[in-house]
Amino acid sequence: MSDDLPLAALRAVFGEDVRVIVPPAPLAGGTMHPSWSVDIQHDGATLPLVVRTTPPGRTDPDVAHREFETINASRVQGATAPTVHGVGNVP
Repeated sequence: MSDDLPLAALRAVFGEDVRVIVPPAPLAGGTMHPSWSVDIQHDGATLPLVVRTTPPGRTDPDVAHREFETINASRVQGATAPTVHGVGNVP
């Protein structure tokens, strides 16, 4: 799978001038939600990220928003969970 999708997702969240430090590397699994590991530089900090995507037509778009809300609710309750930097459609 091409690096175009994770890079487009990063640009949608962090802007066109996102600086990729370690290029996207596919993660195992992810048949429904292809995922990549990537490190970027943003606001002077290096962010190790996982970019998780859902190809168009695969699922209800609201699912990602519900997952985001669940992750945030878990964090508020003290659970260790990843920071979600963006949810939405990649142009």
